[in-house]
Amino acid sequence: MRLYSLLILGLVFIVLSCKKAEEEVAAANTIMAIDNNRAETESQMILSMSKGGMDRRLSAKTTLDTLAIPPCATETLDTLSNPKRYVIDYGSTNCACWDGKNRRGRLISTWTGSPHDSLNVITTVADSFYLNNVWYEFTQKYTNLGLVRFAVEYHPYFRQEVTKCIVHAPDGIINWTCDRYIEHSRGYLTPPIFQDDEFIIRGSSQGTATKGQKFYAQILKPLISRYDCRYYQMGSVELKTDGEPTQRIEYGEGGCDDKADVYQLGKAWPIKLK
Repeated sequence: MRLYSLLILGLVFIVLSCKKAEEEVAAANTIMAIDNNRAETESQMILSMSKGGMDRRLSAKTTLDTLAIPPCATETLDTLSNPKRYVIDYGSTNCACWDGKNRRGRLISTWTGSPHDSLNVITTVADSFYLNNVWYEFTQKYTNLGLVRFAVEYHPYFRQEVTKCIVHAPDGIINWTCDRYIEHSRGYLTPPIFQDDEFIIRGSSQGTATKGQKFYAQILKPLISRYDCRYYQMGSVELKTDGEPTQRIEYGEGGCDDKADVYQLGKAWPIKLK
């Protein structure tokens, strides 16, 4: 009986050890995907908030839309200065935003001419900007490429170049840049209304994860982003790093949730998006 009990305990120990090892492997194999998503998601939110708010103010619509600018933030639009400026100021204390996250600091967008002209460039920088008490250094260029035909319709088309996104996370520093092309596929005819906007994103990014891994990310299936959801609803991204098998992030088939799957060597690990 004693021998039998020892055998059972040994098997339990082996099972628990294997499970712990598997969890450690899963955690290690999803670090890059999670870190890439952390930088990518907030970069897209900064783009959405700054562009959406500026479009609304330039359309002479001063009513705040809580999907973009929360009541605890203030806006300033100055079209008389050179360059022109649009500022979102979340204040020096945490400001609760529609996506459930707290922000503080300022987002400053500058441009010359009309932002609606083809090849016009809008530069957005973050000033003392924090997301959930995590400091983000951020600089972005947003170039208007005019109307481009997709299928049977012409849609606004833009280039997004994030030249600096440094996330000072508690578990390490993420250093991220991107060069992407964005199709404004829905809602572009109603600039003051954010709820109906949809964006299709293509392109690439690269960076360094919190554990020091350098990675390169290429969008395989276009990412779908909507104003009424803080996460990507569809699309897939391929992640590569030296000496490691290629990973693929799958964002799903259209639902709005914080779930994605990371695939590597035929195995899938679920991750929770931040």
